[in-house]
Amino acid sequence: MELLRFLLFLPSVTFGVIPGVEVFPWALLYSCFKLKRVPGALLIFIFVISTSALYTTASYAGEFIFETVRSFIAYLNPVILFSTVITATDLEIRKLTKVISSMFFILIVIGILQVTDIGREIGPSILGAFVPRASHYEAFGGLRGVNLLSSEPSRAATELLFIYAVFRIVCGYKDSIKVAFDFLIIVFILIVIRSAVGLVLAVVYFSLIYRLKIVIPLILIFIMAVFFQESSRVAWLIVELSQQANFEDILTLFNHQSGFRVVSIFASYHSAVYSIFGSGVGAWPVSSINAMDAFGVDPEVHAFFLADGAGHLFGVRPASFLANLCLDVGIVGVFVFIFSYGRVLKNYCNKSCVANPLIYFFIFCLFFYGDVGNPVPWVALALGVRAFRSDVFRAVVSHNQKFSVEQGKRRDSRF
Repeated sequence: MELLRFLLFLPSVTFGVIPGVEVFPWALLYSCFKLKRVPGALLIFIFVISTSALYTTASYAGEFIFETVRSFIAYLNPVILFSTVITATDLEIRKLTKVISSMFFILIVIGILQVTDIGREIGPSILGAFVPRASHYEAFGGLRGVNLLSSEPSRAATELLFIYAVFRIVCGYKDSIKVAFDFLIIVFILIVIRSAVGLVLAVVYFSLIYRLKIVIPLILIFIMAVFFQESSRVAWLIVELSQQANFEDILTLFNHQSGFRVVSIFASYHSAVYSIFGSGVGAWPVSSINAMDAFGVDPEVHAFFLADGAGHLFGVRPASFLANLCLDVGIVGVFVFIFSYGRVLKNYCNKSCVANPLIYFFIFCLFFYGDVGNPVPWVALALGVRAFRSDVFRAVVSHNQKFSVEQGKRRDSRF
């Protein structure tokens, strides 16, 4: 079970067991052991996606049966984990908190190793055994960064941010130490992971914590980007964005550099307006093309479809959880989901809640970025909102604070 707790935060580690699957359902497996009671919100969600999946199967005579099953599991994987963790015992919360704190440092060490000469030599073969899709990653030899234990840099940066968000809540460190960690995380994403999406998400998250104070770190990021633009894709993109003449040009550049992400998300939201019940779970190979066409995406101009589709639209899964829901179950299904789980989250969200930045960051990612089946944001949210809501969780924070003070006293006694 301890190994399974670690694997919750490593969804891209599939060991190549199921070919073509990027996210292994460790969360679903964990929930089978730990979920004691099925909440009403989860039952409603399962009913909605099951009904939509049956509609797809009937409408397309089973043509997309594999995609329907895979999409159904992808939806269930993170949501059932959230329901499991949010209702878990205090003891289980404490165990998961220790795991996520350890995972944070493990990922940092792995990232540093991946950019060394040793990492370039043995990294692809070792990483490929755990994450087959990531076996081709680049280190400092190219513009793309490292993947840690994820399938791509953007996913690695997203997972690291959510893991760090929980670590930041429970570490018990002084504010000055937290500020230092915050800055190091931004530098790590800029120089090691080198993900433009990751950097944008980092700015969003830390803006929720620091608000206007984030301006100074942004200036430092730009200065660093000038020096690293030759070896970092994200640094190059920052410099390019700063050279655009107006906001429209910035949006155009960002749209083309983001691949299919931006257009797939907004096309899906647009589709929910004229298809209020959606096109069906698993029908995205067809429904996404229809959505982008109705949204006015020109494949002969858009860089991604020009390069990968020879100027033609092809089916892509929208790059956020809520955008997928809009495409599959429509605005009616989305409202049912938001109403059901919004009520659950409302019980933990208040002005004094230390997890508020994490909650708002999760909501942002729910709308604008994230893989459907990735459970890391969901388990991080569940752990974060349980902060200071149980005696056991407070004990973890108190222990970390005590340890930090004792370490400081030991250092002082040496001088």
